Amino acid sequence: MGDHAFDWTTFDKLQAAKKPSFVYDWLTKLEKSFPAMSKADLKANQKKFVDDIFKHLTQSPGPAVRQRLARTFTALYATGNTLTLFETISRMNDMLKSKDDTPGYQNTKTGVIECLGYIFESVGRMAGSSFVETCQGLFKASKVLESEGKAEVLLALQRIMSGLGQSASSIHKDVYKVTKNCLADKSLTVRSAAAKCCLQLSRDSVFVYTSDLESVFSSCVKALDGSNYDVRCNVALLLGNLLAKSQFPERATMQTKAKIKWPTIEEILALLSNGFLKGSGELLKTSISQEVRVGITQTYSVFLSELGGKWVEKHLAVLLKHLETLLAHPKATSTHIDAVYSRKCVAFVLRWISTRLLREAAQLQMARELSSQIVQMMKLTGSDVIAATTTTEETVSSGEESQQMQHVFACVFLEVGSLARQLGTASLSLITETNLLKEALSLGLVHGSVATRLAAAWCLRSFALACPSQLTPLLDMCIGKLNAMQANAEALSGYSHALAGLLGSVKEDSTMGIPFAKGKEVFQLAENFLWTASQNSRLAQCKTRAGWTLIAAVMTLGSSVVKNHIPRMLLLWRNAFPRSQKEFENEKAKGDAFTWQLTMDARAGALTALRSFLSSCSDIITDDLIRRLLTPIEGTFILLPSIPSLVKSFGAQLRASGAMLKLRLYQTLCLLPPKSFEANFGSLLRDLVAEFTLSEGSGTTTTSLLRSMCHHDDSILFGSWLEETDHKLIEDQLQPNSASGSGALEHDPSCVYLHSEGSDRLGPLPLGVALIDSSVILFGRIFPHTAPKHRQQLLNHFGDFIKQAKSSKQHAVQINIFTAFISALKGLVAAKTTLGSEEIIKTGSNLISGALASGDAILRCAAGEALGRLAQVVGETKFVAGTVQASFDKLKTARDVVSRTGHSLVLGCLHRYVGGLSSGQHLTTSVSILHALAQDFSSSAVQIWALHALALITDSGGPMFRSYMEPTLNLILQLLTTVSAFQVEVHQCLGHCLAALITSLGPELQSNSPSIATMRHQCLVGCHILDSHADALVRSSAIACVQQLQLFAPQYCDLSAQVPALRASLSSRHLLLRRASIGFLRQMVHRQARDVLLYANESKDNDPLEETLFGLLDTETDGKLLSDAHDALLSMIGCLAGSQVRHWLGLCHKILALSGEGGARASGEQEEGDEGGRFTAPVVENVWGTDVRSRWRTKVCAVECIRKILAVCQGSGEPGHVDLDQARQLGGDYLVLHLSELVRSSFIAATGSVDQLRSCGLETLEEIIKLFASAPDPDYEGHSLLEQYQAQVGAALRPAFAPDTLPNITAKACQVSSTWMSSGVCQDLGDLRRIQQLLVTSLAKLNPPSEEDEASSLKNRPNYNESTLTMEKLAVLKAWAKIYIEAKEDEERRSQRKGDSTRSGYLIDIVRPELGRLSAHWFNALRDHAYLSLPAQFQPQMPQAGGSFYSNETVDSAKSHYVTCWPILVRASALWLNEEGFELAAESVAEKDARNSSWFHLLLGLCVEALSTPTADAPVDPVPACLSALAYLFKCSWPCDAIARDEPTCVELLGVMHRILLAYTQRERQSAALLVVRAIVLATVAREERDRVGSDRLDVGKSVVFATLQIAMCVLFRRFPFLKEIGGDDVVATRSRLTGSDDDELAAIVIGLIPAVLELCDAETSVDVLPTVLLIVVNVWKVAVTLATSRALLSSCLQALKTIFTCSLLDDEQSRKQWIELLQSAYFTILDSAEELTSSPDNQTFVNVLVSLGSIHLSAPESVTATEMLIQKSVAIFKSALNSKESQIRLRAVQTATPIFSGSKRTVGIYFICCLAPSIVQLVQSVTPATDVEVSLVKECVTALESLLSVCEESNRIELLGGLLPLLVDLIGSSSKIVSAFSLDKLKAIGPRYPQPFKTVMGSNVDLKQRLEKALKSASGSAAGVAGPQQKGRSQTASAAPQPSIKLKMNFSGFS
Repeated sequence: MGDHAFDWTTFDKLQAAKKPSFVYDWLTKLEKSFPAMSKADLKANQKKFVDDIFKHLTQSPGPAVRQRLARTFTALYATGNTLTLFETISRMNDMLKSKDDTPGYQNTKTGVIECLGYIFESVGRMAGSSFVETCQGLFKASKVLESEGKAEVLLALQRIMSGLGQSASSIHKDVYKVTKNCLADKSLTVRSAAAKCCLQLSRDSVFVYTSDLESVFSSCVKALDGSNYDVRCNVALLLGNLLAKSQFPERATMQTKAKIKWPTIEEILALLSNGFLKGSGELLKTSISQEVRVGITQTYSVFLSELGGKWVEKHLAVLLKHLETLLAHPKATSTHIDAVYSRKCVAFVLRWISTRLLREAAQLQMARELSSQIVQMMKLTGSDVIAATTTTEETVSSGEESQQMQHVFACVFLEVGSLARQLGTASLSLITETNLLKEALSLGLVHGSVATRLAAAWCLRSFALACPSQLTPLLDMCIGKLNAMQANAEALSGYSHALAGLLGSVKEDSTMGIPFAKGKEVFQLAENFLWTASQNSRLAQCKTRAGWTLIAAVMTLGSSVVKNHIPRMLLLWRNAFPRSQKEFENEKAKGDAFTWQLTMDARAGALTALRSFLSSCSDIITDDLIRRLLTPIEGTFILLPSIPSLVKSFGAQLRASGAMLKLRLYQTLCLLPPKSFEANFGSLLRDLVAEFTLSEGSGTTTTSLLRSMCHHDDSILFGSWLEETDHKLIEDQLQPNSASGSGALEHDPSCVYLHSEGSDRLGPLPLGVALIDSSVILFGRIFPHTAPKHRQQLLNHFGDFIKQAKSSKQHAVQINIFTAFISALKGLVAAKTTLGSEEIIKTGSNLISGALASGDAILRCAAGEALGRLAQVVGETKFVAGTVQASFDKLKTARDVVSRTGHSLVLGCLHRYVGGLSSGQHLTTSVSILHALAQDFSSSAVQIWALHALALITDSGGPMFRSYMEPTLNLILQLLTTVSAFQVEVHQCLGHCLAALITSLGPELQSNSPSIATMRHQCLVGCHILDSHADALVRSSAIACVQQLQLFAPQYCDLSAQVPALRASLSSRHLLLRRASIGFLRQMVHRQARDVLLYANESKDNDPLEETLFGLLDTETDGKLLSDAHDALLSMIGCLAGSQVRHWLGLCHKILALSGEGGARASGEQEEGDEGGRFTAPVVENVWGTDVRSRWRTKVCAVECIRKILAVCQGSGEPGHVDLDQARQLGGDYLVLHLSELVRSSFIAATGSVDQLRSCGLETLEEIIKLFASAPDPDYEGHSLLEQYQAQVGAALRPAFAPDTLPNITAKACQVSSTWMSSGVCQDLGDLRRIQQLLVTSLAKLNPPSEEDEASSLKNRPNYNESTLTMEKLAVLKAWAKIYIEAKEDEERRSQRKGDSTRSGYLIDIVRPELGRLSAHWFNALRDHAYLSLPAQFQPQMPQAGGSFYSNETVDSAKSHYVTCWPILVRASALWLNEEGFELAAESVAEKDARNSSWFHLLLGLCVEALSTPTADAPVDPVPACLSALAYLFKCSWPCDAIARDEPTCVELLGVMHRILLAYTQRERQSAALLVVRAIVLATVAREERDRVGSDRLDVGKSVVFATLQIAMCVLFRRFPFLKEIGGDDVVATRSRLTGSDDDELAAIVIGLIPAVLELCDAETSVDVLPTVLLIVVNVWKVAVTLATSRALLSSCLQALKTIFTCSLLDDEQSRKQWIELLQSAYFTILDSAEELTSSPDNQTFVNVLVSLGSIHLSAPESVTATEMLIQKSVAIFKSALNSKESQIRLRAVQTATPIFSGSKRTVGIYFICCLAPSIVQLVQSVTPATDVEVSLVKECVTALESLLSVCEESNRIELLGGLLPLLVDLIGSSSKIVSAFSLDKLKAIGPRYPQPFKTVMGSNVDLKQRLEKALKSASGSAAGVAGPQQKGRSQTASAAPQPSIKLKMNFSGFS
């Protein structure tokens, strides 16, 4: 057996608590080893394995070990030999028959039952008929076993039937009898197991869902009574499956069909209806429990899901009619609470149908059907209504029927609104194509029921949110109806709420908004209602409510609309309340019941409007405004004390109005600073305490806030985790403290316009609950601001209230008080204040301690939470120690469950809120006590609370808990293996505790130390046990534990086992499990996407994981799950798309190509690119087995995935993704190969029916254009790849420019159009014209309206907010600007390419005709932006009529649109001005200057403002555009002149450029800034030279010179840090450490700019500036000469020196002397450095030095350089160069000296000639021209000597020629033909130029003449026949004797 044998020796040594986990671990490993064993080994060891398993089975195993034993038996016989199977089963049957009833053997018997079930499920068919005996034994056992054993028997029977199928038909009747009886068992565990067993029975027994269907249904309904969530889910699953199967007789056998009568759908629906309305039908029951109705509601969902979406679509009308009839029944709406619950149930079924079962087309049909049925029912009257809505013989009166039908209408309207939200803009056809919905809404808004009117208003609001384009038309409709139907009370109420709801929707989805005038119009209408309310007493109340409702709704539009109405609002509020006590007394004396009813309603409405104002316009709330708003609030405080007396005097009808008034007051005060109404704290606290202590009535209303006040982690203690299930909408009403009847809009109509959440749980709380909630919240806000003595009094009162309350009321009072106290403690923590003195703390502690022994779990939990919060507030170690010790003492002595649970939670809460370090001294005792309590098997409640507290301590313990981790982990494993699996809550707490332990261990889990390895293994075992549990919540906690392990120690987690399990959990019916699974998958794909997909898709039976995730997006409604699925998809794509482009693009494209109609291809697209990939139509079956097609939100996700693919491929850096030629050569899966699919996908999205999809499609199309714009088509040279898709691009863009398209879509289309036109893809003018026409059409929207347009303006009013139109217009301008910029840049590129003809020539031709009006619009838009950018103090300067593209009312919302587009407009405007703008003709020069000045200063101001205050969060970085614009501007003469005349502006602009250079390191930005600086300085210099207006005095902040030098030093210090510490001697040493840099170009610009500042100085100032300039230039020169790669920098330095040496200030008598001295000093420094630099072995450095010296000598005046010392140092350098061994250096020395010889500086030139000419002659004589450099050297030497002839005096020329001519004659015979020819040419040139001296020399030197003739003759040998005296002379010279060496005879020292 080897490693697989059980180690009994180690097992016997273990402690008893560790033995179960040891066995469990062995069994797990053994089960996994079976598939890997060879058959021979397995056969040889099988008997030993069986014996060991039986031995463990007989040792009273725990639940986890029992299950693992059963699974191991199953795996053993499934893979091994089955010969002993019958023997094993017989042995187990004998054990099952044993009559041993000891507790130990009961565990063994239960283990046998489990083993039998698992064995028969897996290999039962091989056991023959032995199952009969087994089943008989199980039947007998079920009669004597306890509930858990009975449940195990039922589960075993389920598995036996599952394994045997039809073979077990002989026992089906017996199983049916057992399960039917067990469905009525008192134990909920047994009921749940019976439902599972019966469900399995129904799969093979037809009688269960045919002949016995009604009997089973009755039993199931009884099982639902008093059920928990698990029972309801299982019973609903059973009933749903039974009822669904009864509708498919074709699935049964032929014999079965003939014998059985199958129920019809009508009978099935009647059965469900009776169950919902009557329950089990027992005579003694008068009411139906909510558990039954919730269970039947879940049955509906399962039933319809099993039938499938197609069946539901086919029978949709019947189903909808049935549900409406169900809700209309009197028994469903016997009370208002029952009616609200029934509405929720029916709404849940309707929502289930629409979200999970129907395709989008069917959803539209459902909305139409519901609308049609509403219209029909509303038109029915009298008996028709009764006949249509009753299903029994009972009859009701017309009034009662109307009250019942209101709930139907309310439910249906809400569902239609939900459908509209789901469909988005696709729901537009509900109004445009049919009038059914309009008619239904019209009837609903004037219905007599408030609930119906509010639901219709909500429906209208939802439709407006779905279709923003209809918002304004709907507003107009409602306003029109209100004006026309003011005499109808119902119409006033309905349409006012509808109008309010529409206004409220603007805040929730402000994409498009409404015209500003609408808010004003509605406000005026509301005012009219208020002022005219008193004219008609019948309508007074309706008009008052309508008026305040509309005003409150207008407040939601925000401060931009409201601020203009504040004075009138203050007047209305002031008039609505009494201004003094005396005025109120007068009201009391005059009022009657109706008057007070109207008054209270009016004041409640006014407070609602005030609350809406405070919540929606917080940005304009000031202290002064708050002070003015307190006036009406003071009036409310005057009224509050008299409300009880008014109710007593005028009747109970005022009670609700008074409560609503209080509610509005409390809600309003919650939005104000508590300090503002501090004077009213006394009376307010009395009222608040009276409210939540129920002192004014006998009710038992409790707050709904207690669960939310407690910590979220405590949800396990009171079951609030049910809110995280699919059934939360209906399950919530079954939870304690869930505010019965919540969710009805009629409780608080203000939620129609104040509700801003996109949740499904609509509607407010009942008035009583809402009032208590608001009083609790307000109490918590003002408690921290009360005096300590008042706190003491309040806490004492709380204790008294609890003691005095009667038993029926005490519980409610306690809950409310504790909620208020926790709220107060939270407020103290937020305010960072303490509770007060020790007496107050003691009072609060005593108050809490009393509730720790409460029988209500929620109250105990609240007490523990309050005590923890109290310790947090007190913050004293002494208090914590005393509290902990008190709990220790109580836990040691108390034996009751209540006390032990409450005080154990206290320990956990104290550690949670005080922290492990503050309570560390009590940690040991706390942990030991909780360990003991967790092992109290007599009470599962004690175990649950103790484990929860232990988890809290583990979480907060930190490092101090490290020593307790091992015993705690042992405890967890012990409990996991011993606690019954049916005690689900204990296992849930164990899961939380294990997760906390893993989190505390953290990265330590990666360690390989023995202790850590042991704990890590134990954690894995614990996770495995939890994962094997049947409960979804326990399994989700197991997933959370493994997720933590995978995070901290991924190498120890087995992905091959985890991923398939998670993949299977995605199909679970439990939301918690699906959410946990998808969350874990999302985490793993971030790291190991490839492995996750590999393991998830191993099984071919399931859809690929990625398709499953897309399927979840279709049907899931949970936000967290959807977000995780979305992130997981994007993560997969981010990791894999680069190598799997075909796979992911194919999936996304096919999702997009699916329409809602049966998977038809969208837009007629064909899949020609498909090559038989793995993809089928991505119709992914969801969790419930339905085939919902891809909905628009899924398609939006698919488009986002495509964009992610583009980003991944672009970021990969592989050229094959964009280059088709390379992609073909490389042969991989590259993006460019799927370009057609990309374009088709973006086309489908861009032309979709939903605006969100269209927007994403256009964005994707733009990214495709940007990515492939430059990609060439290798098949067609000179063409782009995208060129073949011009038709698709045009077709995608064209619908976006339709008149009825939303402005945001048109704006995006403009952006895409500009990108397409400027991309360079289109090379045909016609193609460009087609896109251009679309933009030209949009450009027409910018034109001012004509007279005809103004006449029809009322007819063509905009449907959107003015800021939306601003966005559209600016998008058009931005698009044109982008095209113009690209056209001009490309025109410049074309000019550089010398006429290379491309399409860009067309582009500029297209734009130019529009430039006239475009430029005007650009400047108007920029002017608007300038106004909008003004600080608040300059707002009065803004134009009263608004701007060109915005109105004053929409300033705030329009700013964001200008911010995104103004940079490109600035750049385009500057470019246009540079081209032609400044030169446009005007009537006069003054007008032209004024116009140009306006344009220039506008652009300059915008650029300077943006560059001066850059913002990191700006949507568009304006810096590049601004720098480019400034560069364009200063290329023109007019701006240069303007800026030069304004020296302060120059200085400011230079300062801005300085900040840019400091702030940004990008070379492009720095270069652009320096170009602007250069333009400014040169412009200033030009004006100075022209006008001589004055000189710069070097004033800091006012001097152009100073600012320029500051910029120069900024750039140069960054490039040459040594300049900061110039000492003179370190520069040469420093330059050896410097290399070439990209910053050299910037430094070259600066060096070239520095000398220009000298021209701006007067003589005196220049003397101060010159040393700095020289110091910079000279030191930079020292470095530049050493850098071989910095030619530009050296050239710039030399040019700067030249500029300095030739500066006009040298001629100024005032500064001449100082300038000469400074220049000589600089020159001397250069020469000193040159001497050192020339010693360098670098030849290039020597050459650079020579060039530099030559440049200086040529440019510097003799007054600077003609000093003996400077000349000597310079000549010495040249001599050393001439004596160098390097020919290149000697060549450069001669080349440099030649211009000096012949230069105008005679003194310097003569000195150089005298010193260097002899060396040059010797150089010529000594060089043998063998290389090109030596040839050039000889030629340059000859040229240098020849130049002496032109500068010498006539008298010395003969002597000079006497030395030169022999040299040239000698060179004619050189071995180098080039030198020979060159010398001959020189002789030919010298003779004619100097004929007389030439003849004299030749005549006086016969020898020379002969040599010359000989040389000429020799040279002419190759050209015989050439005549002439010179040829003859050459011939003679050639025949002469060889030329002797030349001796220097001339003395150059006397050269003059």
